[in-house]
Amino acid sequence: GSENIQYMRFEDIFAAGNKKEKMEQLLSFLSNFKEKQYDFTIDLDSKMSQKVNKPEKYSFPHWHAWNTAQARKLDKSCGELMAALDYGKENLWIEKIS
Repeated sequence: GSENIQYMRFEDIFAAGNKKEKMEQLLSFLSNFKEKQYDFTIDLDSKMSQKVNKPEKYSFPHWHAWNTAQARKLDKSCGELMAALDYGKENLWIEKIS
């Protein structure tokens, strides 16, 4: 049923001002089963502030720097899903794919 589903986007956790609270919410959901709520122990303060696998410089440009062909290629593959997840509504994106 719907109690087995929790909708959470990546940015809901990692771009939020309350990262620790959101991560605790996710972990609690993942460790809660009908027959038992499993305890989890993790130092979220240190884990949430730790940079992992951060490149020195990006080898792939931010989408703002993409040309029309690149944007249209992604839109062709992912446009429907992006729209369903409320992405691709920026004016610049719409200009690039039009």
